[in-house]
Amino acid sequence: PYSGWTPVCYSSNSDGTRTLVWAGTGGSASIWTLNSSNNYITSIVYGPYSGWTPVSCSVTPATVATVPGAPTGATATAGIAQATVSFTAPASNGGSPITGYTVTSSPTGGVDANAGTTVTTHTVTGLTNGTAYTFTVNATNAMGTGPASSPSNSASPVPAGRYLLPVRGLYVQVFDNGKFVEYGGDYAGTFIGGCDDATWNCDQPTDPNEASDQLDLMSAMGVNMITLELRSTDIASNATCTGTNGFPTCYMCPILGFFWPQPTSNQLTNLVSFFDLVQSKGMKVMLRLVTVHMEELPRTNSELWLGGILNAIKDHPALELVVFEGNTLTVSTGCNEPPNECGIPAEPPLWWGPYSVYATYVQWAIGYAITTLGIPANKLSAEETAGNYYEEENIATCPGGPDGGHLWSPITVMQQIFTNLNIPADQQTYALSIYEHNKCDGAGYLACTETGPYAWADETLASIRARIGYASRLVAPEMGAGYPTGVVPTEYAWENLIVVFQKYQVDGGDFWVWTHDVAYEDKNPSFTDAVKLHGSVTYNPVEKQIVDMGGFHLWSIPNGSFEVAGNTSAPASWTIAGSGTGIRYFLAGEPNEPQVATRGQYSLRLVTGSGASDTVTATSSSILVAPNTTYTTTGNLRFNWTGDPNPNGSPSSRPQVFVAIEYFQSNGEPSAIRGEDRFSYFQENSTGDFATFPVQYTTPADAAAVCIQLGAARNGLPAAITFDADNFR
Repeated sequence: PYSGWTPVCYSSNSDGTRTLVWAGTGGSASIWTLNSSNNYITSIVYGPYSGWTPVSCSVTPATVATVPGAPTGATATAGIAQATVSFTAPASNGGSPITGYTVTSSPTGGVDANAGTTVTTHTVTGLTNGTAYTFTVNATNAMGTGPASSPSNSASPVPAGRYLLPVRGLYVQVFDNGKFVEYGGDYAGTFIGGCDDATWNCDQPTDPNEASDQLDLMSAMGVNMITLELRSTDIASNATCTGTNGFPTCYMCPILGFFWPQPTSNQLTNLVSFFDLVQSKGMKVMLRLVTVHMEELPRTNSELWLGGILNAIKDHPALELVVFEGNTLTVSTGCNEPPNECGIPAEPPLWWGPYSVYATYVQWAIGYAITTLGIPANKLSAEETAGNYYEEENIATCPGGPDGGHLWSPITVMQQIFTNLNIPADQQTYALSIYEHNKCDGAGYLACTETGPYAWADETLASIRARIGYASRLVAPEMGAGYPTGVVPTEYAWENLIVVFQKYQVDGGDFWVWTHDVAYEDKNPSFTDAVKLHGSVTYNPVEKQIVDMGGFHLWSIPNGSFEVAGNTSAPASWTIAGSGTGIRYFLAGEPNEPQVATRGQYSLRLVTGSGASDTVTATSSSILVAPNTTYTTTGNLRFNWTGDPNPNGSPSSRPQVFVAIEYFQSNGEPSAIRGEDRFSYFQENSTGDFATFPVQYTTPADAAAVCIQLGAARNGLPAAITFDADNFR
């Protein structure tokens, strides 16, 4: 009513209303009628009356309800695209019971899944992973909503996991015009349509079962892309045709490709069928179109060949990228001399410069595909060899020759082609052919200071990004271990390429190679390791790198490379338990370690105690996961022992090292469905050097987090076990 008036009594009425009496000054009084929620309805003012004074009522004096105070102690914990916010109720409810709380995110966008409830732990969903959020809390009662709490700590939600690279592929060799043959057969390439080996009739029906079987094997490894090569081939008249016939005829035999200049209708139908099959497996295709007729003018035959193929699949959802490649029919090995050899069907020799016949053809082919066939520019490129020291140094090789008589960086030439076609940087795709090798392997007679293969790969990609910037796309239709074979083991090359690709934002690529053309190449040390061996379904060790590449990984493993020291000799974020020792081991103190530079200088070393039944473990801190999700976790492990006292016993009774994935609910309690998955390795799995061990597991329906536990158990082994682990991802 008026300043200075005070409430003197408050009563509840039988009709659900309430009466509040105020006493004023000078003998005044006011009677309010309130509803059941204490909201004002009416009032009557009496007086003032001379000599009147307030008297006490027979009920307790009232306190007028107000909005609640601010909650306190807001604390946020990040989750997967969400956060959990806990807080304490306000010191005052304003004289009316609190009916609910609301949590608000900053920046906005989060949705309080528990808004309007009185619980003091709320989940806020709909958050953007990687964005830092703070949260405030408001309390509400019958009188309204009170002030906000102080902001919580900052919390950044994370994704459920990650793939190491967007493109996780294999180079799938095409043999006999794309013929897939039985696993036990001599040839084991990819399939489009078969050749009859006796007559070289390459217009045969397809074998979809074989194609499907091999694509299923790739898909099971997590592969989502394949590189497929089609060559311009000539019709041979006899069964002795192998490779490229001699100079000057230079016939290209019907292996790996479609007839020049006009593919048959069956070939094109089979191509579309193969694309359909690839799409059904959840994969896409980077298509290499390789011709040895780049010099032909006018481009009538090129239009027939390219137009026939591209019109068949240009709108197919499985088409990721088209790369134009090849050579002229004949080439000269000398300086300004007549041709004396057949052109090689491979990456175009763009190192001869932007005005060479090769660059001119590539520019024409991309322009033709854009303007005549309507293919988007970002789906068109040509393979550029990357990492050749001799090419990159722009050496003068033929004074007075074309393009200044010196070599050009293929990337620079490709950039000029895009510029000539007015293709903006964000629509340019550079298609790399990159094989890891020592820097000076390609130096020829040039002076060269060796840096090693891993540093050279890093230097190569840094130089490319400095040249083209980060708006353009980089992807590798071909990648792997280079020559001379053995300098960089195939599995080491692949492990390192993943790291440098991540560093320089290369989308990924297709690893050379799924299978060799013929079985004897499996045993030839001059060839890089194929993933799949001929015959039964068996794999080289590099298969583990493909599983690692293809898998869905935990978003982050705290100190998974063990480079960060803890308060003790153990690495940070890992807890050592059991009988034995666990230390952060200086791996770089050993000769030739680390075998892959990107692994870092330290590893984890566990050594069991002196007792024959001793077990020692190292357990990571908690890592967020999504329920019912299949993850791949990979580490490089080294262990070796002999003398297993129970080689035929049950797995749990044998000496072993293990990787265990422990599951926890959101409240921190172990999963009520399945407490852990354990992957054990025994004497027969011993490694001389570090080897790659991927493990795959599916989280239980109640899992919200995991811990990784590494361990060694003697289980009766006479000697202690030393277990080294590194580079968990």
